[in-house]
Amino acid sequence: GSSRLRIMPGAWLARWGGDVGWNRPALAEGSLRNLWTLSWRMLGTQAIVTLYHFIDKMFAARLEVGSISSIAYSYTLVSFGSQLFNFSLGVVMFTRMSEMITESRIGDLNRYVRGNIGNMARMVVPVSLVLALTSTEIVRVLFQRGEFTEADTVRTASVLSLYILGLPAIVSNLIIGRIFFSLQRMGMKILLSIQYLATNGIGNLLPIDRLGVLGLAISTAVPYNPHSFLSPWA
Repeated sequence: GSSRLRIMPGAWLARWGGDVGWNRPALAEGSLRNLWTLSWRMLGTQAIVTLYHFIDKMFAARLEVGSISSIAYSYTLVSFGSQLFNFSLGVVMFTRMSEMITESRIGDLNRYVRGNIGNMARMVVPVSLVLALTSTEIVRVLFQRGEFTEADTVRTASVLSLYILGLPAIVSNLIIGRIFFSLQRMGMKILLSIQYLATNGIGNLLPIDRLGVLGLAISTAVPYNPHSFLSPWA
């Protein structure tokens, strides 16, 4: 506190004497337009992602009581797992990726991303299998209390185990998605998001009457895999 009191009068005296000035940063010409374009495309991508979950819950509203909750709980757990991998990879990968893109070393970027997706698969695939096999115990420990019954646990665990099968594709797509942001190709990212939305919507129409909420889980998890192949190709 005392050091701050000594520094502040000195700073104001320097400003009064013209030794210190205020400078407002200026953007290059066209930067605001580019920023606006990227912003609305990013918002569009997030809106489509939100629409995925709205459509799944809309279909689940036609099914047995508790189906919407099973989807919501399962998606929360899968999102938590994917973000753990995303954060751990992000610390190491995304800085290197940005440097390569800035220096136009696209060949190095391709090799770097391909190698790290392989490393990621060797971690995520075994973890996904373990989580799928233990999904009932995970749901029972986390949620089975109060009005959340054993039947709710069985249904939610079944949905979770199917969602987890798409976890490797989800994590790899998080990595690829950063390249679209860095290359400022958000228009292509929106088209890919629409592709997944359409595939998911069509899938919801096919198995839901026969499989119920498990059909919704399948139509959500399975399209992630072709989507994860289309993204790096694009």
